[in-house]
Amino acid sequence: MLAGCLRSANLGGGMSKERFELLDVMRGIAALAVVVGHANDILGDPKYTGSTGLAVDFFFCLSGFVVAHAYGDRLQAGALSYGRFVYKRLLRLFPMILIGALLGFAAHLYVNHEAAWVDGAMSMVMIPRLSGYLAFPLDVPMWSLPYEIGASLAFGLVVKICPKVIPWALVVSGIVLAACVWKAGHVISFGVGSAPGIAKGLLRITYPVLLGAVLCRYRNRLPRVPSFVAPLALVAVLLTVTPWTGPYQTVAVMIVLPLIVAAGVKGTVSPRLLFLERLSYPLYLVHWPVLLMVCHTLQGRAPGPVVGAVAIATACAVAWLLLVAYDEPARRWLASRLDLLNDPQLAPKPALAA
Repeated sequence: MLAGCLRSANLGGGMSKERFELLDVMRGIAALAVVVGHANDILGDPKYTGSTGLAVDFFFCLSGFVVAHAYGDRLQAGALSYGRFVYKRLLRLFPMILIGALLGFAAHLYVNHEAAWVDGAMSMVMIPRLSGYLAFPLDVPMWSLPYEIGASLAFGLVVKICPKVIPWALVVSGIVLAACVWKAGHVISFGVGSAPGIAKGLLRITYPVLLGAVLCRYRNRLPRVPSFVAPLALVAVLLTVTPWTGPYQTVAVMIVLPLIVAAGVKGTVSPRLLFLERLSYPLYLVHWPVLLMVCHTLQGRAPGPVVGAVAIATACAVAWLLLVAYDEPARRWLASRLDLLNDPQLAPKPALAA
């Protein structure tokens, strides 16, 4: 594979209308797993969280695949300028980032009776805290978005300037990441913290994004796997609880999650499930503040499982409402102002972030 990448650095699908339906649905499944894990954390039941934090690593790998497919050929061929590529990525991501920041501010005010003006303003423009453990304390899952944006923009620049460096960067980053995760005993907190976690966050995203791009390059050579295999494997990985955290997360991030992405490339699903794709990104951005507010309101007034179920359902409902009433109309409006509305590659779905 490495030699093949070096011989041909064509890493995308350009204007292809290929649709990876199963990967789209699996993005939604991973987002739901994150919500379940965070609901359990907020309610004080971390033992039921499993390994849901690994969903972020799945998102990163999927992000590399999606960005390479949507933009790789056009960037490399010069059919898409780098500036236009940057506009497209920011247009896709920032409307919901703004709403996530506002909801996070509102949740903090409701729960703590304190207006966190500085953190709110920083969140709106994706500036993380440089002290403390949480980069975005008002909407914790936002920590992954600066890494996703940075990785996308860096990948586009590398494809434009020197695509042949990608395979070598993949090998080096993979070796370093495996060693660091094994030594640390976990990967889930890599990048969550602000200043101390920046290097770990960059390390955590580099390998899966590059591997996702390489998987996209070889997508036509991947075997066809029964469509139920990849989503079931993903759920199993994210719900597994094990005392051997270091080895488990090392193997999951380095091997298992990329294999799950590969297994889902040629899968098909019922069109009725494709709503999970549309829901995934808004849900990732808004679920934390919604969970906080619902749990704060109901905790102690109903059994924990009931509170958790209501909080998760409310987060899904709010995310869907914001998607159809705000996010999609806002992106259409912004695209019309930037003359991007008729571009078929206007809004490739982010894997995350998140």
